[in-house]
This record gives sequence, structure tokens and C-alpha cells, in this order.
Amino acid sequence: MVSQWLNQEFEYIKRTFFPRWDKKRKWKIRKVWHLPCGGKYDTDSKTILLRSSLEDGDKDNLHRLLIHEICHCASNYHGKRYQDRYSKAKTRAEEIGREGLLKQMIEELSMLGQKKEPFDHRYTYQQIADWTLERPEIPWKKMLTYVARERGMYLHEFLKRYKRAKEVCLTEKAYAREEKKARKRFEELTK
Repeated sequence: MVSQWLNQEFEYIKRTFFPRWDKKRKWKIRKVWHLPCGGKYDTDSKTILLRSSLEDGDKDNLHRLLIHEICHCASNYHGKRYQDRYSKAKTRAEEIGREGLLKQMIEELSMLGQKKEPFDHRYTYQQIADWTLERPEIPWKKMLTYVARERGMYLHEFLKRYKRAKEVCLTEKAYAREEKKARKRFEELTK
């Protein structure tokens, strides 16, 4: 169950930063313990999910996270559409004198500018291959769960988007095994 306080904060963000969004009041907010990131949106159920470990008293952080997720309702990635919407909310935070929130939003926009966004498939598959070759002993599911969480996704969402992820991981594992065998044979021959 969502606390009254959290619902009030959600309504405040909608009213203050996104007055034209969710006019029919279809979107809900819910805290869950199992999120791979601080917040997530689900367009099917029209729900914004927040990690339950989120500090109830830190309004600026909560507001930044809500703004972030509402901006994602317009764009899956942190691309131009997302950043335009986020920048407008940042301007609004400045207009109403929300200095703490403004500072967090500026930091987030700065970090987003440094990330390779959106994660394209080639980059993702190369990262899986590199990490698998570095640590071939890690089971494929655990390896891909880590990569998925880095992108704020559950494993099933990640596998749906990156359909070759498991294949890439298992291929690199097989390659690492063969390389290890070849190295061992070479060492035996050179003794």
C-alpha cells in the first residue's frame, strides 16, 4: 500500500511540473523492494515503481526521481525528447526556487550527457562479450542480470530487447574454455 505522503508528493510533482500529463489520473505510484534501480515506469499498468528503500524524508531526491520517471513516459531512452522534457522541469524547479532539487537535476543532466545513450545493440553485445571473456566462470544468467541491472532493467526485459544476449554470452564462454585448453596444451608442450 502506498502512503498518503507518497501520493501527495506524486500529485505535487504532476501539478507543479507536468500539469498537462495524466489529466485522466490513470497513473499510480507504488513502492516495491525488488527494483534493479531507484525507479521504473510501467506503461502497461500505468504505474511508477519506486524502490522501497528510498528515504521518505528526502523530498528533493524523491521529486527528482519522480520527474525522471515521468519524463521516461514520453521516451524510453535518455535521448533528446527525454532531455527536452527534463530540461523544462529543471527550468520550472529554478522558477519556483527549489535549489536542492535544481542541483540534483543539473547533476543528473550532466551525468546523462557523459553516458553512451541509448545503449545500442552493438555496444551491449560487445560489453557482454568483453565481460564474459574477463570472467568466464560467472554463469550466463548472473552475467546478463548484472548487465541488465546496469541499464535499469530486469533480466526478462533485457533478454526481450537484446535477443542475442544469451547466445553472445554462451559463445564467448565456449571461446574462453577453448582458449584455456589451448593455453594448457601449449604449456604442457613447452615444459
